[in-house]
Amino acid sequence: MSADPVEGYEAEDLARLMALLIDFIFAGGTISVVYVMAATLSQVPVIGGGVIFIALAVNAVIGIGYLPLFYAVYGASPGKAVMGLRIVDRRTWRPAANETVVIRGLMQAFLAPVFVGVIYWWKYLDSEGMTVHDRVTQTRVIVVTNPADSPLLRMRRDLLAALGIRR
Repeated sequence: MSADPVEGYEAEDLARLMALLIDFIFAGGTISVVYVMAATLSQVPVIGGGVIFIALAVNAVIGIGYLPLFYAVYGASPGKAVMGLRIVDRRTWRPAANETVVIRGLMQAFLAPVFVGVIYWWKYLDSEGMTVHDRVTQTRVIVVTNPADSPLLRMRRDLLAALGIRR
C-alpha cells in the first residue's frame, strides 16, 4: 500500500450511527422504489409476475453489494462520506486495501441483520473499543480532516462526470 496516511481522528459513535442510518435510508429507499416499480409492472399482462423475481435479484444485489462496492471504490459508503468518515488501515492510517474493505462490507451485510447490532455493540466490550468487523479486518473509521482525502468530493466528481456535467 503506497498511499499516504489519511489525516483525521477516530470517529465518534454518533457519527458512525448517523452514517449507518443514511446508508439504510439510501439503500432501503432504492430497494423500495424497485419493489414499487415491480408491483406496478406486474399488473401489465405482457410482463406479468416474473418481474418480482427481477426485483428480488435487484434487492439481493443492492443488499449484498452496496457497502462492499462503495468501500472498494471510495473507502467509504455514501453515509460515511456525508458524515466526513473514511475507512483506513488500523495501524498505518493509510486507505485500507480493497479486499479488506470488501470483506468488511460483506461482514456488515450478512452479520448485522442476523445479529441485530451485536457486531456494533461489541466495541463496548472490546479492549480497544473496536467493532467486530473492524477487529477482523484490522480497520478503523476516522473523521477526515484533509479535504483532499474526502470520499464525498470524489463521489460528487464521479457523479457529475457520469451525468456529463463539467465544472
